[in-house]
Amino acid sequence: MKLNHGFNKSLLITAGLLLALTSCGKSKDLKTPPNATVAPTAEPVSTPEKTPAKKPPTATPVPTKPPTPTTAPPAKGHTRSTEPFDNIDDEEMDGPNDLIPNAAESTVNNSPVTESEETEILPPLPSSPHQSEGEDSSVLNPPLRPVQNERRAYEVNFTNQTAIKTGGKSQDLFYTGSGRDGILEEFKSYATKVSKEQQVMNVNLAKAIVTAKLSRKSSSGEIAINLNFNEFGAVKTYRLSATSAGDMMNLALSKSGTTGAMAFQGGFIKCLDADGGCESAYAKVKFAGGYARIIFRNSLADMHFQYEDHVQSNPGFSKWLNYVINSANSETAPQTFDTLQLASFEVVNGRAGMGALLTTNDREMIGLSIPLVVSGEKSDVQANVARLSDLSANFDLSSQASKYSQNLSKAVSNVKLIKNNGAGAIKLNFSFAGASIWLVAARVQKETLSLSKIRQFEDKLKKF
Repeated sequence: MKLNHGFNKSLLITAGLLLALTSCGKSKDLKTPPNATVAPTAEPVSTPEKTPAKKPPTATPVPTKPPTPTTAPPAKGHTRSTEPFDNIDDEEMDGPNDLIPNAAESTVNNSPVTESEETEILPPLPSSPHQSEGEDSSVLNPPLRPVQNERRAYEVNFTNQTAIKTGGKSQDLFYTGSGRDGILEEFKSYATKVSKEQQVMNVNLAKAIVTAKLSRKSSSGEIAINLNFNEFGAVKTYRLSATSAGDMMNLALSKSGTTGAMAFQGGFIKCLDADGGCESAYAKVKFAGGYARIIFRNSLADMHFQYEDHVQSNPGFSKWLNYVINSANSETAPQTFDTLQLASFEVVNGRAGMGALLTTNDREMIGLSIPLVVSGEKSDVQANVARLSDLSANFDLSSQASKYSQNLSKAVSNVKLIKNNGAGAIKLNFSFAGASIWLVAARVQKETLSLSKIRQFEDKLKKF
């Protein structure tokens, strides 16, 4: 992150804060269904796939039975800045707090797990789609309802798909959306409704946001948003608490958990599920004269595995393949995949990221922090994915995950994002020292409010 020449760091808590802040990138198949009509199945295909660089073929599904689908306030005397943001270059979004991890940033290593770690088992993660009302869940409005006529993961064709971009960029990669509802495109179109000066302030505020997390404590019903900003190459956090206000929730700055010094000037959360739920939502916030919109999504995902055939003498690969085959054959063995839950954020004109929590029926978990990026117009990309033992810091995913066994995660050499259509479908490559397993994950998206209803809601809002 670059600072303007001549900038006096002693002005961090005044107008200089924003000016400096903003001056700163043969295969076989398994399908896992999202609803109660189809079950996992694996079929061989004719062409072997020996390297992750080539696209594994896709098999035809066979209907069967379903699986069971969750800081301190500024120092005394500091004043919060209300000055507008300066210009940010797309290239200047890169830095130590960027969402594109290096392989070394993963917190899950390949060291052996001790006996005590292997036996430390907590109660199962929530099975959100079929849980009872009132059960604890990391999903905002449990239970998730099954989605009918949802596109299956094995049906996703990334060829010639143009990814939907947020407008943010990191080096030669472009951040993307993760939904098919048109909401990201709608909010991007609002940019020109304000003055040129306001447009600059809005874009630069958006690009300063590193991560955004919307979460709810099921026990108390408390809803909050944590925003991390890149300020002088360091993360500054702003915690916003929500209170109900008719058909939306108003946001207020919480002194507890806030470490930045920008002036918060208002904001709200709007739930987007057509059935009144809040698994999809967006927030509009104003800091120091700039506005930013952030879209949040939390859902299960349909899974489609592809794997290399005839791989020998590869313990990590064999370990994973056992889960894949058992799941495909609808085995009752504990070594089967349970659910894949996705939580993501999309900052309009800024960054986007996704947490993916894959769990098994024997209490293994794989936590992935995925930068939602593409290389160009299409869906192709080669981006590192971080394996994390706890995703709850940046995503609305269960904090219990850090207590589950990491053996399955440690068996993987590295993970890369290789396809991303910007509409909720991604393809990951899991590497096992020369062998590969691929996973296509397709978000199971509930119906959201129509764009006309969102426009009606926006039109009646008071400006802040």
